[in-house]
Amino acid sequence: MTAPTVSIAIPLYRSYRFLDIIIQNISNLPTEGTEILISDRHCDDDALAILEKRFDEDKRIRVLRATDRIDWVDHYNFLLREATAKYFMWMPHDDTFPAGYVTDLVQNLEDNPDAWLSFGDIITIDLTTQRHQRMYLPRRFSIRLNPHRPVLAVYLMCFWNIGIPFRGIFNRHRILERELFLKKTTNRPDFADIYWTFGLCLQGRLLYNNTQYCIKRYYPESTHAPWLLKDFFIFSKKARSVLASYVDDAHLTTFTSWKVKRTIEFIAFVKRVYAFFLGESVRRFIRQYTTGHQYRITKPPRLPS
Repeated sequence: MTAPTVSIAIPLYRSYRFLDIIIQNISNLPTEGTEILISDRHCDDDALAILEKRFDEDKRIRVLRATDRIDWVDHYNFLLREATAKYFMWMPHDDTFPAGYVTDLVQNLEDNPDAWLSFGDIITIDLTTQRHQRMYLPRRFSIRLNPHRPVLAVYLMCFWNIGIPFRGIFNRHRILERELFLKKTTNRPDFADIYWTFGLCLQGRLLYNNTQYCIKRYYPESTHAPWLLKDFFIFSKKARSVLASYVDDAHLTTFTSWKVKRTIEFIAFVKRVYAFFLGESVRRFIRQYTTGHQYRITKPPRLPS
């Protein structure tokens, strides 16, 4: 049997309500050169059993089942280790990934062997308000992606949403070689995706493909819904220590490592001062850039049938 080119990991957690989305995503994936890992570490519903039965004949799929109730960060790290292909992506159970998304991003990496990760836009849908927005990479950032410079990770962290590339595809072999796994601030998994992408950007080049996008849904039960901005890196000393640990792991020169850490601390200090002394309208402006979202209002996307 030919070894897969890309591994797609689909972590489940009370995923019954999203079965139609998961099934469509699996149907959109390439039929050749793809390994699909479907995993549930809680098994609070029968979503995994339903998917296992439906795709019983699909040779791409491996089903992983346990009841150890690990959190999403440990689950993601487990799947990263469990996969076998050169390229890898996590595919959240409540997001939609159109046909061609995986193929295009893998081809981007094949055409640029020095790159570590390829990503596209995210169209967000608030299921409460039905508001649609497109999260993209503005040109002032995209022109800085090549050549790779570690300090760019700080720039993207502070003035953009560096979590957007987390839904991209990356070179798994390089990630494992550097032991670049998701980390938590103490026992909390909040913002771990953003911190991990920061760590990756320190070490390798990102590729931006503005022709591809995935669809992310916001709703009150989302994993990220209880995350608090005060725990984000500009306010939380523990969070900044996680960032510093990614810097230490990045094999940078002593001077570059020092410069990245000092830049993080300086920007964090300036933003905390502004947030403390200025009025609410200015604080809202700061929060926009703290979380780094760059939005375009869009018409509702045509969802795959």
